[in-house]
Amino acid sequence: MWDLRNYKEKNSNPTSTNKTIVTGVNDIKVNGTKVTKIVENGQVIIVKGETRFNTMGQSIK
Repeated sequence: MWDLRNYKEKNSNPTSTNKTIVTGVNDIKVNGTKVTKIVENGQVIIVKGETRFNTMGQSIK
């Protein structure tokens, strides 16, 4: 399993002062849709806007 701590230990240069990790993510835009989690009949329902999802991400009616 990949572990960031092991990566840093194995790939660190003690003389280097650069501690930046490049992620490849440049711009992140988030829409203003509110997400709510509720319990209905013993089942967790995720409500995003007017769409409802189960915990597996499947849209439900």
